[in-house]
Amino acid sequence: MSFHERHLNPPEFCYCAKCATPITRPRLRLDAKQICNGCNRSSKKKDDIDWDLRAKEFKKDVWSVINKQPDREYDVVVPISGGKDSTFQAWYAAEKLGCRVLGVNIQPFLPTDSGLDNLRNIAENLPVDVISVIPNQDLYARISRLGLEQYGDPYLPWFYTVWGYTTRIAIQKKIPVMLFGENGETEYAGSDEPEWTELDHKGVETRIKSDKRDFKGPEQWTDFGFSEEELKMFIQPDDEEMAEVGMKRFFFSDYIPWNNNYHLHVALNVVGGFKTSQQRSTGTYTYGYSIDDDLYDVYLWFTWPKFGYGRAAKYASKDIQEGKMTREQAIDMVKEYDGEFPWEAVDRYLEKTNMSYDQFWDSVAKFVGDEENLRKEAIASGEPMKIPAWEKIGERKWRLKETLHGEERILELPMKRPNFPVV
Repeated sequence: MSFHERHLNPPEFCYCAKCATPITRPRLRLDAKQICNGCNRSSKKKDDIDWDLRAKEFKKDVWSVINKQPDREYDVVVPISGGKDSTFQAWYAAEKLGCRVLGVNIQPFLPTDSGLDNLRNIAENLPVDVISVIPNQDLYARISRLGLEQYGDPYLPWFYTVWGYTTRIAIQKKIPVMLFGENGETEYAGSDEPEWTELDHKGVETRIKSDKRDFKGPEQWTDFGFSEEELKMFIQPDDEEMAEVGMKRFFFSDYIPWNNNYHLHVALNVVGGFKTSQQRSTGTYTYGYSIDDDLYDVYLWFTWPKFGYGRAAKYASKDIQEGKMTREQAIDMVKEYDGEFPWEAVDRYLEKTNMSYDQFWDSVAKFVGDEENLRKEAIASGEPMKIPAWEKIGERKWRLKETLHGEERILELPMKRPNFPVV
């Protein structure tokens, strides 16, 4: 069998028959009924898991680690943003697990007023101390721009600091437990292989790399002109360093049902003082999800040119799995909002990174998931070709191969700024 036959004939673009996620989502798999692994896992969690027993195991497992470190300053570290999920996590760790909690926050690159208010609200309304770290913003901007231009991922420095630097703080304070939120691979439509699901050094590196080819981690960023001294903050501790304090990192979602709507309820009505956004989040229908950092709007928009789905499809698919939305309702949300461009967030981002719109659109064009780009990538890497989401129909103009709602969707660069506010 030739290289072309083995690598360059991917299946056609299509969607899960139950949710709104296309086959192009990294590590999504469809079964014989065309139902994705995310939906199948969701059904299994509802039907096959005794969550009350899991919650008891969670407390037992966490405390079995804590009790081995008598010199600790706190029992657990919870990385927090101030959003609904981390508010829930801090509440659960303090009130349900009975832990002395240190919340560690890596301040957003493009912070929002509601996000800053909600971060302080955790320390105001919960028995939790909070450390907030503001990385050197010039350095952060340069690494974020590197991530966008090289991998279509402006969130790259945040991933390394939230996984790595928060862990370094825990090691310094001899705190043996780290509590992260959802296990995205098993919670959504990802891989169930240990290299993706474990929270050891290799597992975290694999998660950050994700679908990025020719990827270089912080240890190699000297190739891009950064000094070793500048990069120390972004290099995560290895397994040996964590073992010195007996550290173990846990995912909440491995032990308790991960439910966006319930987390928002806890933040609003149990903890109290939580503020939702006064505006709908760009690209979706929600007001209370991921509202602490405008950079998240930019990061999530990139799934549109890369994979042919947007923020509305991401949230609606989870709402279908949680029983909060029908597929027909989800399709309406996707039709209305998927692909909506975050103009205000990108304006802030370009100003802070000293990047022009022309340079931004040039970067976007490199990552559009069409046959031409993906074929070149496959040949260069020697790996199987990814499934194209877009069909090129002109110079910097593409048509989405298939839509859930039947209406054509076109991506043309540069995009045209609307002459009215998006609400």
